[in-house]
Amino acid sequence: YKVKHPDAASKQLVVLNGYDPDSIPAPSGPAMGGITFGMLGTLNDRWPTKPIFKAWTRVRESLPPGSRLLLAGHLGYFARSQDVLEAYLPSESTSFSYVGPVSKADVSSYYDSLDVIVLAVPGGPMVTSGKVFEAIALGKPVVCVQEEGGGARALLDGLPLSFLAEPNDASVAQAILDAAESAQSLDVETSSRAQQAATKFARANTIEAIVEPINALVSPEKRP
Repeated sequence: YKVKHPDAASKQLVVLNGYDPDSIPAPSGPAMGGITFGMLGTLNDRWPTKPIFKAWTRVRESLPPGSRLLLAGHLGYFARSQDVLEAYLPSESTSFSYVGPVSKADVSSYYDSLDVIVLAVPGGPMVTSGKVFEAIALGKPVVCVQEEGGGARALLDGLPLSFLAEPNDASVAQAILDAAESAQSLDVETSSRAQQAATKFARANTIEAIVEPINALVSPEKRP
């Protein structure tokens, strides 16, 4: 918007999304035995899931026995979308499971069951998805699949537990293998440090970026 409407740039404020601390379980230790990879969110046809599923089929035999890939959330935004999206999900014979929607109260438990978070993010610059901030705060390895230059990749780039992939099966396959290795060597101290570093993205902190400039415009006697 600032590029398209430079005359109004001074009136615009861009604030990052954030995560709810209630959705974050305790720090994690190393994955023992099979490694559980998982996605969470409302699936739509813009998610780069095809390369993820192809990559999973390609590498799953190279992972520890019992490793699996989970998808949790709604299949589309409307009832008519479910059958279409369900049709191209992998079969359970590939160690994939669709576990259905997860209530807000159960998000923390779902994340706690995972060893590696998989983010399938469409779009380019500034496109992040709220789940990205949860993933950063979990202190677990994260595989982020998005075009180079995407907003989610920009947030995760350089973080020690992040594994970025282009939306093609070769790139995703390598990221899955690297994340699996990271999950096997993860210790609670490293996980805890990652969680602490992510607290700047806690929703209460990100909202402050909105509150402060608004307060600056409001006279002190009218402030709450």
